[in-house]
Amino acid sequence: MWNTDEYRKQASEQTAAILRKMGTIQVGDTLMDFSLEDIDGQWHRLSELVIDKTLITFVKPDCDACLIELERLSESARGPDDNEHVLLITSANPLHLQKLRADYGLGCAILYDEERYFESALEIQTFPFNLLVNSSLVIEEIHANTLLASDYERFFEEVRSRDVETAGVSTYGAKE
Repeated sequence: MWNTDEYRKQASEQTAAILRKMGTIQVGDTLMDFSLEDIDGQWHRLSELVIDKTLITFVKPDCDACLIELERLSESARGPDDNEHVLLITSANPLHLQKLRADYGLGCAILYDEERYFESALEIQTFPFNLLVNSSLVIEEIHANTLLASDYERFFEEVRSRDVETAGVSTYGAKE
């Protein structure tokens, strides 16, 4: 069995090395408010989809680590509003993505970056690549590696407790 503390230490070191190579983003930066089409053909601005805490995950469906990421995500997103806190961004074929959505039971928004605009702007060099952002599009965490199931569980427990605190107050797309 893999030692999760050792994995997290190595993942943190790997993320730091990748971010030094990229030189484009860091914790505390604000993401640009780009527009992308979802796999159902609807256009969205990032600010319309990001709520209080949102995990933005860049994936490639031909990447084994990304498929593991999708499986862990689908197993962990069990709450009624969990999928509102996750955005997947990919340049893969939308028909392939619709199949993956069905196969993994993904209920989150899947944005199609056909021209790899956002991926290129950030100079993402590895997949999966995860950004935790707040409703002001400020990056709070960066993970240039596969998240563990326990990481997803911790994330969803946190957003569920926040959702309970703000019950009755619509935060969808709201700014802090």
